[in-house]
Amino acid sequence: MLFRSAHGHQDRHPSPNDETTIAWGAGRALMRLRGDGRLVIRRRVPILIIVAIATASFALALKGATSDGGSWLIHFYSPLTRAWEFAAGALVALLLPYARRAHGVLTTLFGIVGFALVLVGFWAVSGDAHWPGIATVLPVAGTALLIAAGSGSANAVSRALSIRPMVLIGDWSYSLYLWH
Repeated sequence: MLFRSAHGHQDRHPSPNDETTIAWGAGRALMRLRGDGRLVIRRRVPILIIVAIATASFALALKGATSDGGSWLIHFYSPLTRAWEFAAGALVALLLPYARRAHGVLTTLFGIVGFALVLVGFWAVSGDAHWPGIATVLPVAGTALLIAAGSGSANAVSRALSIRPMVLIGDWSYSLYLWH
């Protein structure tokens, strides 16, 4: 998106976060809050729309990661190739009520698989990996599963991630990400 002033010159380039926030805000119109503050999803339409957005965005990310033309920088910063990551978070948010009702064994399995995917991402993804691309699935899926695991009944993974040193890492992670 590009904003222009009344005189036609460029005022500001919104970041991919700005653009994605605007898009998700528009999607919020498909949902409503009940009187008690709980989110009610009208049928399965928002989930299907988010899956469609994620699929299209991921396909663009894969195309950009494997094509020789164009700039990797454009593919890295483009909201079109990164929207699927936000969509994964949106799907987790919409599906959390189901995760909360899941049996403790299932949430523990989510946590173990999620933690394993994140760890594999540390070792399997090298500086030569095309990003965003297929390698991006490891941390995104792993994080989504960890969030789902933490929303259900208490399990070994959520307890391990709740110890003070892990909480501090979580508190500092975004600041460290922005600082790098």
